[in-house]
Amino acid sequence: MLLLFRSPKYSRKIFFTLEGESDIRFLNTHFADERIHYDSPCSGKPEVINAVQLLRSHGKQNVYGLCDADFDILEGNSYENIHFTDCHDLEMMLIEGGSFDKFISEFLKTSILRIHTLEDIRNNLK
Repeated sequence: MLLLFRSPKYSRKIFFTLEGESDIRFLNTHFADERIHYDSPCSGKPEVINAVQLLRSHGKQNVYGLCDADFDILEGNSYENIHFTDCHDLEMMLIEGGSFDKFISEFLKTSILRIHTLEDIRNNLK
């Protein structure tokens, strides 16, 4: 990632370092912004923390990490310049934020929705 900062295309962008490729795809789909670049070491939270610390130690102050909360919030863990998802992980944020209900309403057969509420469907998933 350090090499990207040498390119004029990336020199002024805000960098968010993420845990994996699926996080990059999700954020590029839902939060695309020409001022932001999403990247990942694709190795999980410890490598995100290390990457942010390394890049900032090289003077790149526009770098932040975005990680799944996992149990860090419950355990009171925090890391400098690392932000956590509101829920346990990105997938749970989608469910809690209503995206899952919208998806079910759009693609589930109407006959099933007449019998079961969205809450029943959500609560019975395994």
